[in-house]
Amino acid sequence: MGVAVAIVDGLMKAAKRAGLLDEAIHNLARPENPENEGLFDKFVELLAQKVSNLLEFLNTVTIPAATDQLVAKEKLVIGQNGIGYWGDNFKKWFGGKVEESQAEVTLRRYQLKKWSRDLPIINELGGEEEAETTLSAIHSLISRQTKGEAGTLLTNGYASIFYVRDIDGVLRAVSVYWCGGGWDLNADALGNPSGWRGGIQVFSRN
Repeated sequence: MGVAVAIVDGLMKAAKRAGLLDEAIHNLARPENPENEGLFDKFVELLAQKVSNLLEFLNTVTIPAATDQLVAKEKLVIGQNGIGYWGDNFKKWFGGKVEESQAEVTLRRYQLKKWSRDLPIINELGGEEEAETTLSAIHSLISRQTKGEAGTLLTNGYASIFYVRDIDGVLRAVSVYWCGGGWDLNADALGNPSGWRGGIQVFSRN
């Protein structure tokens, strides 16, 4: 039995067990039906959660459009808007970063279930293109929690990880921590052997 046929057969049996009428079951097989909008995306999302080895999907978060450039040394200033510290690598790789205006974007938010290095995480996210986010997204989220309020970013000592390209176009792991007096921004090479402990957050494109 082919994979597609097996999936459909399994769905049909599950629908019958749930007591759905035959007409409702047949409607499930009609993607053009307006009532089915988003249904198949939700199914795939649930399937992805089931087979995930490292990441547990939590939710999505919308980052509003940024009409102006983001100049790191002007927007992520230490001592302003909740920024507490730049690590040496962040300063070296992102201190001179300028990002052009950004369209509205939706990010996916995950929790890392167990220790891992970056490359397996990125592979599970679908590769570098899917994993890549921006400093603009980080800035937007920090701006919502400038005093360490509860929100999308963790404030319990665990990191929130974003994969962002540096001034040379190299993808880096940017970690954002709340450290009492402000947000610490650090950056690591993807080959960092230390990896990340379970419980941190990871963000990627939707």
